[in-house]
Amino acid sequence: MPAVEEQRHISGVLSAYDDLIDNNLRRIEILESMARSLYQEWFVNFRFPGHEDVTLVPSSLGEIPEGWEVKKLGEVVQLKSGFPFKSSVFSLEGLHRLVTIRNVQDGGFNPSCDNKIDELPANLPSHCVLEDGDILLSLTGNVGRVCLVFGGPFLLNQRVSKLVAAERFDWAFIFCMFRDKAMRVQLEQLSNGVAQQNLSPVLAAKLGVVSAPPKMRQRFAVIVEPMLDQLQILQRSVMNLRRTRDLLLTRLLSGELSIPNSSDLL
Repeated sequence: MPAVEEQRHISGVLSAYDDLIDNNLRRIEILESMARSLYQEWFVNFRFPGHEDVTLVPSSLGEIPEGWEVKKLGEVVQLKSGFPFKSSVFSLEGLHRLVTIRNVQDGGFNPSCDNKIDELPANLPSHCVLEDGDILLSLTGNVGRVCLVFGGPFLLNQRVSKLVAAERFDWAFIFCMFRDKAMRVQLEQLSNGVAQQNLSPVLAAKLGVVSAPPKMRQRFAVIVEPMLDQLQILQRSVMNLRRTRDLLLTRLLSGELSIPNSSDLL
């Protein structure tokens, strides 16, 4: 073990990284909370800009603002399932990382992949190649978990669905819609299975949802997309900070690396 003084020095270096990580995680939480709160206010509570002058009218989902519609979920977003990769082709050192159900956390994406493959299947659908910003939905186990991909590219395995908005400007809207608690409850109620829950994208697409006029959703996108963009930047920063911290820990403890001043690292 290093001398006590050196251990304190190493601890100081690593603590600086931990503080940065914690700060970024708090900022991520605040940004998502702001985005979800605005969605709740506008599209659930119907307290959008100018709502005072809009009359509520009856619909199959209760009273909704005049000019809004009730649509099937499949009309506003596509639930595209992952590819059934064969476990026999998995490897620890493959070129392509596979996103499975364990990578989809409740609001957060885990970029660490245990399963990889060397060659892409000839019949792999294009939507199964994941890039940063793609929205994922868990279909098995803890159904309804939603997250944004970062640290890509990845390949999408089965039991996870990629959410693709029918209108490109609805990216932030769709993310917030599926992060809403009411949506998750509906998806859980649709799920079936003896050992664990399983959600059918076909059944989910038939759910009724309230759809605001395009101009309202576009206005929402202008406000919320920058929040989610910043959120992804912070997520990538946290990932890189953790990697650097873990690498430094190994090298500092082994004596391979000696740093006179912790501020030199940051």
